[in-house]
Amino acid sequence: MLETTRRFLRGFSRLVVLLGVVWATNFFSTANAQIKYDPQHPEVRQMVREGVAYLRSEFKGNWGEVVLSGLAILNSYDDFGFRQDPQVNEAVQKVLSVIPKYAAELEGGFNGHELTNASPDDKVLYRLYEPCIGLMLLVEYDDVAYDREIRTLIDFIVRRQDPRGGWTYNNNANMDSSQTQYCCLALWLAHHKGFEIPLDHSVSAVNFWVSHQFSDGTWAYHPIINQPMGSPHVSLAAAGAGSLYMLGDILGVNPPPKRLVSRKPGELFADLPPFVERLTPREVENLLAEQANVKDEPPPPGINVQGLNGAKQKINSWFAQQFHTDTAHWPYYALYGFERYATFREKVDGEVTEVPDWYDQGVEYIKRTRSGDGSVSASGEGGPPVHTALAILFLVRSTQRLTNLPKDAALNGGFGLGGNTSVRGGRVINEEEKRDITEMLNRVKADMSPDELADIAASFRNAAVTSIKDKSRSQQLLMLKEMVKNEHWQIRIVAVRALGQVRMIDNCPALIFALTDPHPDVVQEANIALQFVSRKTDTPPVPRAKTPDGNDTNQEEYDQGIRALYQYWSQWYMQLKPDAQLFPVDLDNLPGR
Repeated sequence: MLETTRRFLRGFSRLVVLLGVVWATNFFSTANAQIKYDPQHPEVRQMVREGVAYLRSEFKGNWGEVVLSGLAILNSYDDFGFRQDPQVNEAVQKVLSVIPKYAAELEGGFNGHELTNASPDDKVLYRLYEPCIGLMLLVEYDDVAYDREIRTLIDFIVRRQDPRGGWTYNNNANMDSSQTQYCCLALWLAHHKGFEIPLDHSVSAVNFWVSHQFSDGTWAYHPIINQPMGSPHVSLAAAGAGSLYMLGDILGVNPPPKRLVSRKPGELFADLPPFVERLTPREVENLLAEQANVKDEPPPPGINVQGLNGAKQKINSWFAQQFHTDTAHWPYYALYGFERYATFREKVDGEVTEVPDWYDQGVEYIKRTRSGDGSVSASGEGGPPVHTALAILFLVRSTQRLTNLPKDAALNGGFGLGGNTSVRGGRVINEEEKRDITEMLNRVKADMSPDELADIAASFRNAAVTSIKDKSRSQQLLMLKEMVKNEHWQIRIVAVRALGQVRMIDNCPALIFALTDPHPDVVQEANIALQFVSRKTDTPPVPRAKTPDGNDTNQEEYDQGIRALYQYWSQWYMQLKPDAQLFPVDLDNLPGR
C-alpha cells in the first residue's frame, strides 16, 4: 500500500506540474504543426452531437454494443450530467446485471482462461472486451457507489491473465493483442482512480508486450515468440504502444514530463479546456507539499524498465513512417487506440513528435467517412454503433479527459476543499471527508448560488457517509431526510445522493418520496439511489422530462411514468417491510415540473 501511495503521488505530481504548462505545450505544438482541431472545436462538437444522436436511435443492440454506446455517450458530456442520462443509466444497469456471473466464476475458482461455464456464445464470459468495457463504464460513472462491483471486475480480469502475461479467449492457447490492450486499459483506469492493481500482473503484462514485439516495433494479432514478422496495421501497433505507456504509468516508471515555461504566473489554469475539472492553486500547493514528503525511490524489483523503454522507442519510430488513417482494418478502433497512446506521449514529451497532427488527421478521416445520420462504419464485428462509439471516444479525447485531472470530488473546486489533503487507499482526499458530516450538512444554505450548491452535491457523492459515527448517525440521517423536502432542488439532490450512499433500507421512504419531486434530476438521482440500495437491475425506466431534441415532453405522459415508478418502488419496499409507513404523497396531483 505504501509503495502504491508513493507511485500515485509521484505520478500525480507530474500531472500537476504539467497543468501549469499545458498552454505552452499546446502553443508551441500549434505553432510548429499548425494544428487545426481540438475536442472543443465547433465542427468536432457537432460531429460528437450527431454521433450521440445516432447511438441513441440505435440503443438496442447486444450487451456489448449497449455498454460501449453508454460509455461513448457518458464521455460526450462536459460535466456530471451523464448521471441523469437514461441511456447511460441503462448501460450501467446492463453491467450490474452480469456482475453475479463474474462473482460466481470467482467463487468457483479458475486459472487463466480455463472457465468451465463460458461457451463461445456467452461473450460476457468467453472474451475480455465485455468485462473491460463494463469496468470502464462503472469506474467513470461512479467509482464510489459501485466500489464492490468494480473490485469484482478487477479480480475477474486479473484472474483471467495467462501466465505468459497476455489475455485471450476462454480455452484458447493463442494470446490476443487486442484483448490484452483492453485489459491494460481497464486496469490502468481502475489504478488511476485509486484501486489496487497487483504489481506482478502489470510486470507480467510488460513482459508480454516486450517479448512479443518484432524488430520493426509492431505486434501480431495473435503473437507467438519467434514469429517471422508482425502486423502492418495501425490498430495493433496502437494497441501495444498505448499499453506500454499505460503499464509504465501504473508501475511508476514513465519518465517525468518535459517542463516548459507557462504564459503568465498566476493564470496557470485559465487555458484548460472547459470539460476539465480544475484544481485551485491552493490545491496544487497542498498536493505538492504532500509529494515533497515522499522520497523518490527506485522502481520495485522485477520490472524490465530497459526493455519497456526500448519497446517504446521502436514503436515510436514505426509510427513516424507508418501512421495513416485510411486503413481497411478497424480504422476507428485504430484511432481510439492511438488517442490513448498519444495522450501519454503528450504527457511525457509534450507532443507526439513523430506525428504531431495525428488528431487533425483523425478528425478529417471521420469527416470524410461519416454518413448523413452521424454514424460511421467499417468492416469488422459490431457494425455502425460500435464504430460510431469508438469514433466519439476518439473525438472527445476520452483518455486525455481522464488523465488531465482525476474526477474525485475531493479535488473538485468549491465546497469542502479547505484544509490539508491526505491519501486513503492510494487516493488523495481532503481531511474534511474524514470528519463527521454534521459540519458539512450545516454548511448547506438556501441562499447559496446554483454553482455553490452544485459543488456541494458533487462533493457529497464521494463524502464518507458510510463512516458516520454511530452516536451521530440517526441525527445526520434525520437532517438528510428533511433536506429531501427543501425548497431548493440542488439541496434535495445533496440529500438524495447522501442517503443512497449510506445504503440503508430505512432510508428508502425518503428516496421513494423523492421520486415525486418536481425536478427531473432529483427523480433520476432518487431512482439511482434506490437501485444502489436494492441492488435491483430490472427496474422500470425513469420517464423523460424532455425529448431528445430538448423539448418538454407531455406533462400527462410524464406524470404517468412517475406514478408507475413510484408504485414499483413502494410495492417493493412494502413487501420487505409490510408494517412500514411511506411519506404521504398525492399521486393524483403531482407537483409540476
